[in-house]
Amino acid sequence: MFMAITVIIFSMLFSSSVDTVVAAYIGITVALVFLVYVLYKILPRERLTHNIGEYPPERKKYRTLLAMGISLSIITGLFIYGYVGNPSLAMSLGALPLLIPGFYAKKIEKRIREVEAFFPIFVRSFGLTYATVPHTPKALTSTLRSDYGPLTKYLQRLLARLAIGVDPKISWKKLIVETWSELLRRNVNVLFDAIDAGGDLANVGTVLSETSFRIMDIRKQRIQVTKAFESTVYIIHSLLVAVLTFVLELLSIFYKLMSTLQKVEIGMYIILPFQPIPLDTAILATVIFVIVMAIINAFAIKVAQGGMYETVWVPLSILLAISGLVMFGTKLMSNMMFAELLEITETFSTV
Repeated sequence: MFMAITVIIFSMLFSSSVDTVVAAYIGITVALVFLVYVLYKILPRERLTHNIGEYPPERKKYRTLLAMGISLSIITGLFIYGYVGNPSLAMSLGALPLLIPGFYAKKIEKRIREVEAFFPIFVRSFGLTYATVPHTPKALTSTLRSDYGPLTKYLQRLLARLAIGVDPKISWKKLIVETWSELLRRNVNVLFDAIDAGGDLANVGTVLSETSFRIMDIRKQRIQVTKAFESTVYIIHSLLVAVLTFVLELLSIFYKLMSTLQKVEIGMYIILPFQPIPLDTAILATVIFVIVMAIINAFAIKVAQGGMYETVWVPLSILLAISGLVMFGTKLMSNMMFAELLEITETFSTV
């Protein structure tokens, strides 16, 4: 973004076209997209949710909330822009409805992680019990005498299906579908194959439990590290938007001043060989550029965090809201700081 600021200033000094600024924005956007793509390829990609073709009802509800959130966001933004005429406020307030699908996805993510947290304990207990009582419903009944938190209700449904004679393969698959967990999918597939092949369930359960604990421990460490990265992105994004908006406001004031002086005194063009560029297109392009930057930064945060990519709407909404407020506040501050200069410009224009 500092490159964009430099291009804007040089475009004014050398009387370049506004197309130069737009081209710079496009070039910076392409470079940042490439960097996020490299980040996506370098960092370990771990899916939190499975993708087996069958999904729990939460997925349908999320898609409904997503459509509603995007629709409300667009309607709110257009309404505020049409009523107030301020693109920064429209961007800031229009981003808030995106929190609806984002927070719901966060809720699903939290539920999945809580279910996964109890699975290593369950699979170890189930393996040891099955090694003693090699009958799935009886072993599961004995294992369920203990409490496994939010995982318990899914195991009770599994037991009910097995007790009424549903095919074990379908019963275990329904457990995977209902929990919507990729970790459970992989572990349950290994567990079912071991049961079907008559393997040593005590050893299998122990290995699966230890492996799951290691994976969840790595996830916790990753989340702790990316929290600092997320905070840094928010701060840097806000500062860069503030600087970019402030520079644009300065150039806008300078444009008004130079246009007025050139109308009053023709000789001013000889003294100042550079001409101010019209900033209407540059300001509109800057708003679009800030929105694109917020989208790229939100995806960078999500790529670093891992987990459900559906939660990307939360950082995106926060970044857009912060950007709009920062742009609006910086513009107000600039007008207050250079109020006297604007008065002089108005005075010259009336002469």
